[in-house]
Amino acid sequence: MQATIRQLEDHGAVERRTLPGRGRTARLHVTSTGADLFQRGQEVIRDADQRLLGDIPVDQQEILTAVLLHAFTAAVRRKDPRSG
Repeated sequence: MQATIRQLEDHGAVERRTLPGRGRTARLHVTSTGADLFQRGQEVIRDADQRLLGDIPVDQQEILTAVLLHAFTAAVRRKDPRSG
């Protein structure tokens, strides 16, 4: 997580604001650059969704989403030794 935050800081997307008397505890604030990056990311995702799913009827998109979520959840459970 720290590496991700550091990358976001390096790109000017977030800044840490340390609270007085809180030592190493800091709040993260999204900058205008971060908000712009987020907006662009949303546009990229919408475009990718349209290219991948645009010709698939909505009811079949919902089925595909459910199957993929199920597969992903099962894979995560298999990797997590706490899951049983």
